[in-house]
Amino acid sequence: YGQPDLFQRRADHTHEGGLSMYIEYIASTRGGVQKESTVGTPISLEKGKTYLYDMWYFVQEGAIYTYLGIANSNADFEGKNPAILASPRGTWQRYQREFTVPEDYQRDFRIMITSVSARAYIDSVGIYEIIYTDIDEEEPPIEEEIENTITLTYPTEGTIFQRNVLNNASDISLRGVYSGAPERIEARFLGGDWSVIDANPRGGTFIGTLANEPIGQGALEVRFSNDVVANDSVRSVGIGDIYAIVGGTSAFGTSAQLQVQDDSPFVSYIFDDTQTWKKTEDPMIFGGSVGSAWPLLGAQLQNSYQLPVGFIFAATTSQSMTDQWQKNGTAYEQLIEKIGFATDHTQHIAAILWMGSEEEMVRNISSSTLSRAFEQFIVNLRTDTNNPDLPFFIAQTGVVEEPNIREQ
Repeated sequence: YGQPDLFQRRADHTHEGGLSMYIEYIASTRGGVQKESTVGTPISLEKGKTYLYDMWYFVQEGAIYTYLGIANSNADFEGKNPAILASPRGTWQRYQREFTVPEDYQRDFRIMITSVSARAYIDSVGIYEIIYTDIDEEEPPIEEEIENTITLTYPTEGTIFQRNVLNNASDISLRGVYSGAPERIEARFLGGDWSVIDANPRGGTFIGTLANEPIGQGALEVRFSNDVVANDSVRSVGIGDIYAIVGGTSAFGTSAQLQVQDDSPFVSYIFDDTQTWKKTEDPMIFGGSVGSAWPLLGAQLQNSYQLPVGFIFAATTSQSMTDQWQKNGTAYEQLIEKIGFATDHTQHIAAILWMGSEEEMVRNISSSTLSRAFEQFIVNLRTDTNNPDLPFFIAQTGVVEEPNIREQ
């Protein structure tokens, strides 16, 4: 269900047999797979009996979640929170859960496996009846020791946080999952002092903030306070300036020369349509071979201001300032959404870089109409980003004397 980027049987990673099920949800909204007892191979359950839900999973990125439903795909029938399956990455892991079928059960049992921003394989999924005997009934069950592990799920590699220009610092929000028994979750940025970000982690997840971290770029680390071997890190997180690239086809770049980043103490990143941060290097747009100005601009800004730079690419094709770039227009709403995703919904950015195209000239829109529309665009963006002084920089392609305006 949902709209997966990829959902297929594959042979590159299997737990047993020749194929496993691969799901990828990176650019898409949240979704996953479900197995209903009445669809395909049936799952036969009897009321009052106890069963074991057993599956193997191999997570490459993000996390997957699983729960069990009866006539409902949105909630676990026993009221349990979804099991979070994320760590350790890159190896096959086993998940098991015992459950008892309610006495009023009739039909429509469901296995739900969902994900957000994840790449994972699933294999050897089964439901098995548990038959108890009187042998060793008095002996207490042996509890399996749970390994201490921790995985940082946000921020991801390349994430840039917008600095506060008043103190050249920013808060860093962190989220993740763990197994085991941490007393507290600690974090540090750029090798600084360890700080407690979650004093009471519960339910296999943690969330917290490193406050007022200085501008810079480097490793962000998390760990258990009571088991420092249980740790994880992201190699490149930055605090600097974020610029939203907005406009038309001119912003995509059409140069035959592919640009890479010049020497700089930092690496600039760009947040694109895959909703991930990537190094600002060509080719970036259209998946083709064209070059753009953004790698050079990123390096120049970093060298000039001595801080990391991030870009949010939100330019579009064939969209006019007078309609689609206005509030509720497709281009405008996609811009606001992308700024939200890139900034973890703080909407904090340094400036808007507008590089328009010939769309208004093709539509024969007058300069006065375009001016009024642009003024309203600025008002709307400053309101929706909660920044009444948000700067706008406007670039225009130079005029070329050609008969076809699309060649200018």
